[in-house]
Amino acid sequence: MRLNTRPEGEGHEKHLFTPATTPLAPQSSDPESTVQDLERISRAFVDVLNAHDFDFTSLRAQEVRSRMSPDWRTRIDTVGDPQPCDFEEQQRRWKSRALDNPDVHFKVVEVMSKVVERKQRARVFMEMEVSGVTSGKVMAMNELRWKKVDGVWLCYYTIGMRGGGVNNAAALGSFDLDS
Repeated sequence: MRLNTRPEGEGHEKHLFTPATTPLAPQSSDPESTVQDLERISRAFVDVLNAHDFDFTSLRAQEVRSRMSPDWRTRIDTVGDPQPCDFEEQQRRWKSRALDNPDVHFKVVEVMSKVVERKQRARVFMEMEVSGVTSGKVMAMNELRWKKVDGVWLCYYTIGMRGGGVNNAAALGSFDLDS
């Protein structure tokens, strides 16, 4: 098991991105490399949302999309339906939120990762500051769940939590890496 905590900016590097049409090569099984790669892609996901690139047209967005499992699901506590939804539904929600809140911005404050190579599972937790959706700033937590498929790490589930403990407890669920 590898646990890593790193504030925003520390160890943050520029990378070249692979378009979604390019087949992905298997990633390294070195735990530190895996942590760095998963944190980089997770941060890139936030950058894509901040850019309102919900059709995933930029190279960075295409790389993020290429690392999302075909069965990717998400559950966000700020929408009316607490059930997980698929990518297409979430795209509609992102677009709608951007229309209602054009100044919404997510700032990654801290990242913590847990990788269990023997189970081929990982989680990236991102604490964020959200602005542009209310009169002030709101703290949020996102959890991105990853699985290794044919040597490639794919995000298969994302949980977004904002606000008080009631929302967070309901959305967080189990910490079991098998789920």
